[in-house]
Amino acid sequence: MRQCYNNNNCYCWDLGQIWCTLGLYASIRKDEYSMKLGEVGLQTNDVVKLADFYKVLLGIDNESNDTVHQTIIAEETMLTVYNDGSAKNNSNQNICIAFSVDDVDAEYRKLLELGADIIEEPTTRPWGARNMSLYDPDRNVIYLRSIRK
Repeated sequence: MRQCYNNNNCYCWDLGQIWCTLGLYASIRKDEYSMKLGEVGLQTNDVVKLADFYKVLLGIDNESNDTVHQTIIAEETMLTVYNDGSAKNNSNQNICIAFSVDDVDAEYRKLLELGADIIEEPTTRPWGARNMSLYDPDRNVIYLRSIRK
């Protein structure tokens, strides 16, 4: 296990940051890999409903009402919502999506006004991140987080 680089070259997830600072987690430097995450695709039975949720959450208007496929974010890692024709059971228990935001508390207030299904109110973690979580309309877990600077 290699020492972790505790600077901008360190890729640690929220939990990884604890491991990283404790010296228990081997991280990967940016210059040591070539594969990048290109897209997170959410399969759904109702593309318009799920896409509209993410448009409001992210403050994005993709100018689409396509019922089969919509690209919500087209930069860096794409976020798409689509229906591949198979029925979904919406019993998602193996995936979550995390978004970094400037102010978790402001996002929380906005989401309360929108009637979002909140799982956990904003909470400061021992490693300094301030997180909250909620469900999207298909019951995918979403984390919003602010990282202290």
